[in-house]
Amino acid sequence: MSNKTKFLDGRDLSDILPDLIEKCSDIDVCVAFVKIDGLRKILPSLEKLVGKGGVIRFVFEMSGITDKESAEALLKFSKNNPTSQILFQNRHSLHAKAYLLKGDNPKVILGSSNLTGAALSDNQEANVFIDKPDDQLLDGISDFIESCLDDAEPIDPAAVNAYVPQVREPIGSTRHSNHEQPTVSNLTLSFKGTISELLEILGKNRFYIMHLNYSHRKNEEELWNFASAKRLIGLQHRKVDSDWMKIRTKNIKGLTKDWRTQFNYLCEGINANSMENGDIVLVLCGMDSLVGVAEIIGDHKFRPYLADVFFDHVRRVRWIKAYTYEDKLNIPDVEGFSRTLTIVKKGSNRWSKLGEINLV
Repeated sequence: MSNKTKFLDGRDLSDILPDLIEKCSDIDVCVAFVKIDGLRKILPSLEKLVGKGGVIRFVFEMSGITDKESAEALLKFSKNNPTSQILFQNRHSLHAKAYLLKGDNPKVILGSSNLTGAALSDNQEANVFIDKPDDQLLDGISDFIESCLDDAEPIDPAAVNAYVPQVREPIGSTRHSNHEQPTVSNLTLSFKGTISELLEILGKNRFYIMHLNYSHRKNEEELWNFASAKRLIGLQHRKVDSDWMKIRTKNIKGLTKDWRTQFNYLCEGINANSMENGDIVLVLCGMDSLVGVAEIIGDHKFRPYLADVFFDHVRRVRWIKAYTYEDKLNIPDVEGFSRTLTIVKKGSNRWSKLGEINLV
């Protein structure tokens, strides 16, 4: 390894990575997908690094081809090594494969290899090892990894227990046993049919409808562009200016019944109508346009720094359908919908009416 820069295929990376991890002082790992056969190649080295006082920050995407065994192994590692940070995204936006090995002589690995057995063996992969990166490269990769960590959530038992790998092979495709397969998260992008058919497939007896913009100073298109890109839904109210779960009892008398109800819907576990991970939300623009259909995949978070551009009480979603603002779908007028957020139960008039919407 005397060269400053060296090309690595998947096997080369598999050969040198464990030794590099053991010799560094701390490491940042940012990879899209993880499978247990790939993770096992470096877990012993990560354990040794922690054993000598090293700090590990590891962010990955807990969706697509990431297997549950890897998620469980990383959760166990996190519990056993509390000084390390193991974080995940589940929004299909993390595509990087980057390693920052810190110490007196920092090193960087960038490339195409996910942390999977196939990517570290037979796949045609292209990676670059940089020994002694210059300050510009080091600053750039450091800033990038910080942004990935900021955009992720700490791994926890609830997320891992709820996680179901969703690998679906495209119709007519030819599978190669060593290749990572194209994935579709749940029914995202591939589903064509009515709302009722979608709910039946998912086994749901309720869904939510939500106004994109209700008395918010930002215009609808800006809000939708933010919501669709960041995969968020949310609420905001000037009297609810901190975590609703913490202030609910104290502030409940200061809000109208409608606003209390909506925050109780948004925040998990308050009553039987509270949103749960896996619930479906239809995001409306006005009363007669649909911009997106989403699955709830995260608990309520209070994010005050989002208030100027979006809403400060948010939940993560996975878009099953996300239309451009210009191509929003015309739907039957939702009569009497005066809240930002409300629930629709099976058998109701709205269920029957909105269930006929054909998603294209």
